[in-house]
Amino acid sequence: MVILDKLTESNSIKSIFFDIDGTITRWKDVRSFLTKALRELDMPYKEEYLSGLYKAMKLNDYNTLTSGLMDEDAYANLLGIYISDLKNFGLTGKDLKNKMFELEASQTYIDDDVYEELTHLQSEYHLYCYTNWFKIQAMKKLEYHNLDKFFLAVHTPEDMFIKQSSIAYQYLLEKYRLKPEETLFIGDSKTDIVPSKKVGIKTIYINYDIKTEDDINASSMELINASDASITKFSDIHVVLSKKY
Repeated sequence: MVILDKLTESNSIKSIFFDIDGTITRWKDVRSFLTKALRELDMPYKEEYLSGLYKAMKLNDYNTLTSGLMDEDAYANLLGIYISDLKNFGLTGKDLKNKMFELEASQTYIDDDVYEELTHLQSEYHLYCYTNWFKIQAMKKLEYHNLDKFFLAVHTPEDMFIKQSSIAYQYLLEKYRLKPEETLFIGDSKTDIVPSKKVGIKTIYINYDIKTEDDINASSMELINASDASITKFSDIHVVLSKKY
């Protein structure tokens, strides 16, 4: 479903950047993923561990934003701090990080229309990925779903900047000598839409959870208003670009 389409002159678009998590690949269930990782480490699951996982992910972003470093060891250390029970089972944050990274790709899925849509888009546009996650994990997920072949490059903060400011998007434009009005970014979060818009890049916001107008909350409405178009299915991308409703 196309919620709103303000994308004018879509025929000028030549290059498309995609977020990965929540945009191309989707999580089956983060709670069950963490439970499975802990089970393989012979450690029982507690609900507080899920909160610790999310906190470690958030603070890892803050670490990258302030230090400029995208470091797996820093993330592992944060896991050990916020899931402190690990040490009672003779485990470290690095042990959990390694187990999660081993399982992560298999705990994601893609919608049925993703492969066909990327095949179509690749024939008309230059496609790239830009994610805030670690490069090795981004590639594992794309390769697991046989999608890596569609993209000319996959960028993460390890090789450039974190997706929190317009600097990162300006860097991409300059690196590939792209004009912002000929470039599109597709993502599911504020860090995808807001900073890319600041440098003039066109944007499409995707939210799979919106089925009816009643599903639109304040945060999603903010991104609907901020983006050039908003959609609820991956296959809506070509609908917006072609204007063939």
